Amino acid sequence: MPNNKNETSPDSVEVSKQTAAAANNIPSHKVTLTLTIFPQRARLRRNQRNSRARKQAYIQDLEQRWGQCVQLGAQATIEMQQAARRVQDENRLLRMVLRKQGLDDAAVEMALDVERRAGCQVRSPWLEGKICW
Repeated sequence: MPNNKNETSPDSVEVSKQTAAAANNIPSHKVTLTLTIFPQRARLRRNQRNSRARKQAYIQDLEQRWGQCVQLGAQATIEMQQAARRVQDENRLLRMVLRKQGLDDAAVEMALDVERRAGCQVRSPWLEGKICW
């Protein structure tokens, strides 16, 4: 005898089949088919529910990761703007120093053009020991 209300013994299933078949004039093979389909349908519904839950969790994870990427991109943009301002300020100060040394803006531009045409990049003397002049 089953312990739980939902559990059924093979004997009670057989009686149920016979009773259902007799009461409704349904052939017993159709009752057997119906009783075997219900667990399959329940399993399919459970699998579909689980699949939808996994998909929803995956979508939420992607949305969270996208938000982090957007935030990092915004932070990188802010840092790039700050670095550009620092370089701009430094260039302005260097041009002021060059003017005090007697070089006007035209001479500085001409020297920069010569270096650009030569394809030489200005390198830090602290890193490689080479300066293109």
